[in-house]
Amino acid sequence: MSMVRLAELIDVKVLQKIQDGFSAYTGMAALTTDETGAAITTGSGFSYFCQNLIRRTGVGGKRCEECAVQGAKRTMENEETIVYSCHTGLVDFSAPIVIEGRIIGSFTGGQVRVEDISEDDMRKNAAELGIDPETYIAELKKLPVFPIEKVKSAAKFLQSIAETLSGMAYQSYLAVQESHRTEERARFQSEYFSSVNVFMQAQLGELISYADASREKGEASELQASLKEIYEKGTGILSSVDSMTSYLNLVGGNAHLLEEIYTMDQLAKQLENETAMYRDEETSFTMRIAENVPQYLYGDPSRIFHLISVFLRAAFERAQMGEVVMEVTGEPFSYATYVSFRIADNGIPLTDAEVEDIRRCLSNNDIFRLEGSDMEREFALDGLLLHQLSGTATVEHENDENVICIRIPQLAWKKKA
Repeated sequence: MSMVRLAELIDVKVLQKIQDGFSAYTGMAALTTDETGAAITTGSGFSYFCQNLIRRTGVGGKRCEECAVQGAKRTMENEETIVYSCHTGLVDFSAPIVIEGRIIGSFTGGQVRVEDISEDDMRKNAAELGIDPETYIAELKKLPVFPIEKVKSAAKFLQSIAETLSGMAYQSYLAVQESHRTEERARFQSEYFSSVNVFMQAQLGELISYADASREKGEASELQASLKEIYEKGTGILSSVDSMTSYLNLVGGNAHLLEEIYTMDQLAKQLENETAMYRDEETSFTMRIAENVPQYLYGDPSRIFHLISVFLRAAFERAQMGEVVMEVTGEPFSYATYVSFRIADNGIPLTDAEVEDIRRCLSNNDIFRLEGSDMEREFALDGLLLHQLSGTATVEHENDENVICIRIPQLAWKKKA
């Protein structure tokens, strides 16, 4: 692979916006670096201690760069984000941005404490860096202390973003190497990621507002409502990252089915829990699983969950104060079983034009040539997922109901006694 640099593949302004969003959401510092550990963005949420004391010394700045590089390498080797202590004793985590097995940069977060740091260690480090020890200690003690569970959760979120950035960088790399066809893909990706980024920024802004408001809530019911809103916004952000990653894997030909044995009851419970977090209390939800659905199935429940979740959310958006019903049935054929998910709502009727638009999006296997709204592109992404699962979909408005039926072949699994 020819020499490429992260800043040449992804606009630094885009990296900065995503990084700022991560910092605002987690309350932790964040930075994007190149393959040497040198910053290519402006630090988000940086403390005075790190920005004005440590990094401004020649030795301290060099050690910070080395920590970012080593953290990214360890994450790549272990295939999960590693939480580690930097040279000052603060907790950091770093995930690599990779193209064809080579690290071209890293996304780093942290600059927090999870426990007290020895004063002797602080004085020793201050002396090595040429910093006044009293100032060093005073500024370090101002940094927040986070539970290790929250740090690990933020690290996992950061890894998802880094994987998405790796995909973005790789697609840009291919765009440089390929023909006019790839140039069309690059333009589409720019629009797609910009729209998702705008959504993420809006969700982050609302999430922060709800978090601030929740501090002032006195009644338990009001606090619970605020926490529900916060969960919804956070879930929306993670869903956006997941959609981007799925999109990149699918169009890059890197997606593989993760097949396993599962039960429809398990999948139904996941869907029930998911919808409970966003559906209105006045909108009823009924789920029925027919007896002809095999008890044990073999397939990719994660992708099926993602696919069905999108259609359920759309149904609930239409059926405010109405009713949503999902019926799951099985139909044996040859050596497998067609599992059908029929999702119906009595909400705002789909027009004939909207029905045709959804059908077109679901059946269009060339997502790059698809023009339309964010919702149409989301349905197009679901169409690619459905195609990968060898499934089919029908969309109708019949008997005052909007009906979408998803049909996916799965193997009926006979569990050994």
